[in-house]
Amino acid sequence: MFFSHRSWRAAKGFTLIEGMVMLFLFALITLVFFQTFAYGTALIQQSKYRLGAITLANQKMEIIRSLDYDAIGTVSGIPAGDLVEDESIQVSNALFQVHTFVQYADDSYDGTLGGSPNDLVPNDYKRVRVEVAWGSETEAEKVVLFSTFAPL
Repeated sequence: MFFSHRSWRAAKGFTLIEGMVMLFLFALITLVFFQTFAYGTALIQQSKYRLGAITLANQKMEIIRSLDYDAIGTVSGIPAGDLVEDESIQVSNALFQVHTFVQYADDSYDGTLGGSPNDLVPNDYKRVRVEVAWGSETEAEKVVLFSTFAPL
């Protein structure tokens, strides 16, 4: 059978080139969609971990606020106290590392140790730092709270 030039152009359908272009565009759009979806899911997961870390840090700080001034300190640190310096806490499927650091602070209002006027009692109050980390414990995966405690 012989087809004329006119009947070949009138045929309906896609050529191989048109089909390949359509397949390429579909694959490109699908790839971009799934990458965006995966990135969004990772951001949601990080937000979930950050919210959990903030909650743990607030709980730890509230526990410290309920202690007597003399009990604020770490078990083997200076100042000595009732707090555990390093602990791992599992919440659902997330593992958080909690680090508590307590140090004495000297207020310059009443003089400083060795300064003028000389402060004979340089332990005016305590500064507490609670750090909660998760994942690879980079700076982006860490929450830090500070507070100051004074004796009554």
